[in-house]
Amino acid sequence: MATEQEPIVLHPYYPRDAPLSHYVPSTFNVCEAFVTLGSAIAVLMFTSFVLIRKSRHQLTCTDKFVVVWMLVCAGIHIVLEGYFSFNHKNLAGMQTIMADLWREYSHSDSRYLTSDPFTVIMEGITAVFDGSFALVTVYGVLSDSPIR
Repeated sequence: MATEQEPIVLHPYYPRDAPLSHYVPSTFNVCEAFVTLGSAIAVLMFTSFVLIRKSRHQLTCTDKFVVVWMLVCAGIHIVLEGYFSFNHKNLAGMQTIMADLWREYSHSDSRYLTSDPFTVIMEGITAVFDGSFALVTVYGVLSDSPIR
């Protein structure tokens, strides 16, 4: 009984024989992907500054830093890692800025493109729990709640 082998697709990731039959080279420039990521982080930082100004409580410098840091962390965990969790199987062939960010990251850790089970599970857990806890922390600091 003959079995079909996956076609060998050349890709820039290690190991070179990693099964990425759906790999398609990116149509985006790496700079475009990083500028988009930087812009999204800048929007999150601006949002945090607006929330800080609207806070009814006097916030210390440390509190302000925590709000900015946690809101950026929440965005990264929920959006970026959530995107990976939902699209890990097709990431190597997708033509989106988010996929490009993950493909760029995969140059240092190819498990992200090969759908390594541990990596997929941990990214999913991180997206759900760390992202949510970061948002709760932002709420706690801004409302001066003991939950923080």
